[in-house]
Amino acid sequence: IKVAYANGKDDEQNFIQNLSLFLCTFLKEHGQ
Repeated sequence: IKVAYANGKDDEQNFIQNLSLFLCTFLKEHGQ
């Protein structure tokens, strides 16, 4: 992920940030 983030375009970085945020929120909600 770090390599893709470093070499990615702004749209790709945005997508990775949104995906990570979604996964964190999803795991927090369903992990309890």
